[in-house]
Amino acid sequence: MKMLKSLHKKRTLIGLFLFAICVLSLAEVQNVSAYNAKAHSESEADWWGLEGFSWDAIERIQVYNTIVDLATTAEANIVLRIYIWFDGWIDWLPPYDFTPLRPYSHEVSSNLKENAHFQHCANYSQLKHEWSRLENKTYKAVKLANQTNDVRGLLAIIGMSTHTVQDFYAHSNWADLTDDAAGSWGRRDATWFDVNDEEKEMLGDAVYSDHKDAEHDISHDMLNKDYFGREHYETSYREAYYATVQWVELIKSWVKPELWEQAKAFTNEIPGDDTCFQLMQITWWAGAWTSDYSEDYTELMDFFLVHGGWMHDELPWPEIYFGTFMDYARIVYDQTPENVDHVSEYKFIPEVRWLRVETMLLRDVNDNADLLTNADMFTIVDAQVTNHYEAYWEDQEVLYIDWVTLEPIRWNVESVPIRYWVYDEDNWDDWEMFDVSPTDEPYWSGSFPVCREGYSTSYNEYVETQGTGDGMVARAEFWLMTFMKQRVNIAPSVTMELFDQPNPAFILPVVDTLTFHGSFTDVNVLDSHTATWDFGDGTVASGTLTEGKTGPEENIGSEVTGVVTASHAYSNPGTYTVTLTVTDDDGGFDTATTQVTIASAEEVNDIIDQYTQDLADTAFKNNPAQRKKAFSNMFAEIAEKIENEEWNDAIKDLTNNIRAKADGFVDGNPKDDWIIDPVAQQEICMMIDELVAYLKTFL
Repeated sequence: MKMLKSLHKKRTLIGLFLFAICVLSLAEVQNVSAYNAKAHSESEADWWGLEGFSWDAIERIQVYNTIVDLATTAEANIVLRIYIWFDGWIDWLPPYDFTPLRPYSHEVSSNLKENAHFQHCANYSQLKHEWSRLENKTYKAVKLANQTNDVRGLLAIIGMSTHTVQDFYAHSNWADLTDDAAGSWGRRDATWFDVNDEEKEMLGDAVYSDHKDAEHDISHDMLNKDYFGREHYETSYREAYYATVQWVELIKSWVKPELWEQAKAFTNEIPGDDTCFQLMQITWWAGAWTSDYSEDYTELMDFFLVHGGWMHDELPWPEIYFGTFMDYARIVYDQTPENVDHVSEYKFIPEVRWLRVETMLLRDVNDNADLLTNADMFTIVDAQVTNHYEAYWEDQEVLYIDWVTLEPIRWNVESVPIRYWVYDEDNWDDWEMFDVSPTDEPYWSGSFPVCREGYSTSYNEYVETQGTGDGMVARAEFWLMTFMKQRVNIAPSVTMELFDQPNPAFILPVVDTLTFHGSFTDVNVLDSHTATWDFGDGTVASGTLTEGKTGPEENIGSEVTGVVTASHAYSNPGTYTVTLTVTDDDGGFDTATTQVTIASAEEVNDIIDQYTQDLADTAFKNNPAQRKKAFSNMFAEIAEKIENEEWNDAIKDLTNNIRAKADGFVDGNPKDDWIIDPVAQQEICMMIDELVAYLKTFL
């Protein structure tokens, strides 16, 4: 587990001085909220690990994601301004060159406020424009990283752009709409990329509704789903996770393969550099991670001014972090129009199983352990490879809370190992652990089974734990759950293929049985399917359906594929439309059609006649013109007998007068043949036999 770094308690005059300036500056800086930093970083960490990224690369992506909020959060913006303003004449500041940061608060910060959080999208038209702008500008930034082979730049592009993608779900009614419509609309846990243009148009302005403040900007207080206390937070979190994976898959399709591999293997420029972790901690103090009981400004200033990690003289963090960030933020968040010169294809992301940990109560049992105040408690839920940091509450003896931790579960695991830690933040020299376990370890640990049966089942466990060791003692109560939430249902895609018929020349009623073939694909890998064939003559059948998966369920790009077959013979001549419908178990369906023309006896008689007339002269024994004329007269007589329903006479003429003159190589006497070509004989005999069989059905 990546342990929290210790903070050093150093109260200095410079700290008080700068904090005073900070307070005076509050009016200048507009605060723009977003998902708290933990939600941004945790929603990505496990997926990056599965992709094979190094921990250094994962942290760097997370920190560039975090800087977006640093750039638009009042407290952090103030601190950066203070460093910039006073660099060069305050001796206590580290000897860094802050020149690259000087335009920061003007050019980049203004664009970030406008474009980084969908903050000013008030209707569907603006929203559609903003998604297009983000995609086009991100593509432009990736092109630059490709050209310059800029690994750090690519990580910055991924980090900042995923932040914006994630914040769409925190700053709109999208999660509300997909939650409310899940029963009938079938769009639960849908992302913007999952929904087609018609459905987006249907949603219209409801994505933002009337949630506007006096300045006509989106009211963050009304819309935000930044933390567990907000309605629809869990839905928005899951949707942000799926959208992040879709977005990064899109970026990956733009990146040259060698640069992508270099990004996966990225290592910090300075060995042992932990600035990434420290930068994320800053927003944990500055943003929604803290509670109403926390002194945000004081905590943040303390962190900036006394945290040793920021005072490493050898660490050029302005260049490494903010310099690279600003280089690409100028592109990604630029507002000038951009020509589209790329193709975007968003992949569907299969459902994942989720771990949910809900903390309901924490109690500081030996409350005299903190000499000055009650404990400032927060938790860490350690699951799989991700540490989930839940907000701390200041000076509280008993907390009745509903902290919710969500963790996507890897598909190949049967149970999830979990460690549950409780900390007291008060002590600057060491964040002390409460003892919440009756065992020798100060943390509760266990292994929890993973739901595997499908959407309708989940595993639940209620945990009460209290430590009895020498450390600080706390009581914790929490629920563990693993579940699978069905995502947006994408209907299967159906294709109708050619049908099989006894001969290619015609199809007769009754005697010709046709075999129809269809196929389908479905990106919802857990769906099962049924099929119906409507043959257009009042007959509906299910046919035979066979389906399978192209790969493991967890693989992006895996899908269900299937084939469907059915056989049918028509009773009467005519043209029929055959419709194949494949329906998944969630009600999604797709159809494909084909037309079938069933010939009458008269039409088939004419077809055979025309076939003989079209034969080459070499197909006849002699006198081809004379033979063709004689055949034509005989077919005319047969047509008259069919019209008069003289079935026996028509059958006799077809068999004795025509077939007998073209069956020497099939089953007759060659001496009687007028037609001597073996292939022509096969064709003529087959057609006559089918027509005769059909005429016999009238007897």
